Amino acid sequence: METRNYLANAAGSPPPKPSSPSNGYPQSATPGVNEATTPGPFWFYKVGEELRKVITEAGLTPSDNDLGQLLEALNLRGVELSPAGSVMGFTASTAPTGWIKANGAEISRTSYAALWSFAQSSGNLAASEGVKEAGQFGPGDGSTTFTLPDLRGEFVRGWDDGKGIDSGRGFGTQQGAYAGSITFANSVYEVQLQTGTPVTNTLTINGKTIDDGNTETTDVTPNDNRPRNIALLYCIKY
Repeated sequence: METRNYLANAAGSPPPKPSSPSNGYPQSATPGVNEATTPGPFWFYKVGEELRKVITEAGLTPSDNDLGQLLEALNLRGVELSPAGSVMGFTASTAPTGWIKANGAEISRTSYAALWSFAQSSGNLAASEGVKEAGQFGPGDGSTTFTLPDLRGEFVRGWDDGKGIDSGRGFGTQQGAYAGSITFANSVYEVQLQTGTPVTNTLTINGKTIDDGNTETTDVTPNDNRPRNIALLYCIKY
């Protein structure tokens, strides 16, 4: 890492914070009224170290030959609103900087070290690729790679986590389509079908006829129950 370079007279240790600082805003000098504000060495030290911290925390080495490192660091960290492992849907067909498609791909443990670290501590890392579910990380080749969750074409549902609404499921597991059944009972006087055709007293669904005197239960196929939706690209922060 390069040292903190100045033109001349650099000290060997950080400057102390002023014991009696002048609080307020900077001003220019007005002859006979006031002097110009003096930033002092601690002000320059504080600003420099704050900027330096942004660069180093993004995994970059400060360099006097690269004046674009602060911008690069902010892009890499995504202004750090999203930690590694976050999932977000994007209105683009490619993943933005700092994100990778959640498409089940096999990737390097070293190139994506922060995401691999997250996967190991997430409780959502499958024991093997053979038992991996679509919503889980996988161990890859067992030494140098790991695999991502594959969220393509899937609806994402909140984990039950003891609530009892969708109990009995492991974290990251995939759930197949299910629509249940509908029971038509007692009387059918008039049902307005989606086609707009009214049906009076008798209704036939999936080969079963329901009239005023009987009760029938018919299965509803999953394809009958798809909500309106928008296709977005799910990505994972690394």
